[in-house]
Amino acid sequence: MLSELCASDPELLLATRYRVVDLGDEAARTAAVDWWTELVTGGGDGMVVKPIDFLHRGKKGLVQPAIKCR
Repeated sequence: MLSELCASDPELLLATRYRVVDLGDEAARTAAVDWWTELVTGGGDGMVVKPIDFLHRGKKGLVQPAIKCR
């Protein structure tokens, strides 16, 4: 829904590009690595990798498990 909102006025808001990757599929993993390579060789800062179900409650409250791949 947020990407639709961003598309309505791209000068105000910019949608973040993303990919959903099936880690059990070698071709999908290769495509994700290729996409990451394009991002960083094109001057991008990399990508954030996180599970689909990424909200988790820890001892101190909500946790968002993610890793920045530069």
